[in-house]
Amino acid sequence: MKKIILMILVLLSVAFGREFTDMSGRKVNLEANIIKAFGASPPMSAMLYMLAPNKMVGKNYEFLEIEKKFMLPQMINLPVLGGFFGGGGSGINSEKLILVRPQVIFLWDSMKNMSDKYEKDFEKFGISSVYLKQESIEDLYDSLNLMGEILGVQERAEKLIKIGKENINLVQKVVQKQKNSPKIYFAQGLDGLQTQCESERFFDVAKIAGAKNIHECKNKSNRPRIDLETLYAYDPDAIFVREEAFFEELKNPNSAWKNLRAYKNKNIFLEPSTPYSFLTRPPTPMRFLGVVWMCKMLYKDKCDINLNAKTKEFYKEFLHFDLDDEEISSLYKSF
Repeated sequence: MKKIILMILVLLSVAFGREFTDMSGRKVNLEANIIKAFGASPPMSAMLYMLAPNKMVGKNYEFLEIEKKFMLPQMINLPVLGGFFGGGGSGINSEKLILVRPQVIFLWDSMKNMSDKYEKDFEKFGISSVYLKQESIEDLYDSLNLMGEILGVQERAEKLIKIGKENINLVQKVVQKQKNSPKIYFAQGLDGLQTQCESERFFDVAKIAGAKNIHECKNKSNRPRIDLETLYAYDPDAIFVREEAFFEELKNPNSAWKNLRAYKNKNIFLEPSTPYSFLTRPPTPMRFLGVVWMCKMLYKDKCDINLNAKTKEFYKEFLHFDLDDEEISSLYKSF
């Protein structure tokens, strides 16, 4: 009798699906077996690719050649369906999306003001929407867990979460042994004078690495600007540069930055971003590796973690790619 009841429950689950509570608090009914999914913004696509590339039906934009180098061919060849982007852009191609008919669309809760109006349109065609968060490291754990459960790849999600937690625990042990917190500056924009606030939601990688963001915003601001005089007054211990073009400019011996402490000590680093940013935008599980990289940059030999080994592990397990030592060298650039 018990076996019959269990069989009925399984059949009902297949027929009527399952109910989940997404990370915005919405109740969502989904089919039991999800084989087609779409991430409607780069953070969602990145996580979907890491967990279940075979279930992806499209990508947000056409990748750069350097990004393609570290991706599976099936990811590269997906149709471009657009997405919701942090800069305010909203470019979902509804017609193409409906044609490929994903069973679920993963939406970034930070883009909810843009994606809200699309939800009902998706529902008309039997496409469910799930909101996930990715701002903090804790959000990454929860999002991986929920997406993994929805897609039926829970064991894989647990494995990736375990690697992320191991990396963070190793870095925290290194930080506990340090006497001082390095003062760091995030140089963004084509002149390096855009930056991030200490309170910004993406700053948790640096906090875990024991660093102190030297710029504290009085008012909430998205990528505030400072002037060179202010930067010299800050005189950070280390500088992390986002744009490669500006990083190359800094190598000029006549650079206006040449008298900064970080410049003199060769503590200026280009933020790795292949295929996604290691530290900031878009916020993805790449930060599980980014925290190890930042630890090595800030503490050198005092950070007794094998960065090459951790990089190979991450790319293999998260990005389905086997790196060689030459490829690792191409990822990491400093003075």
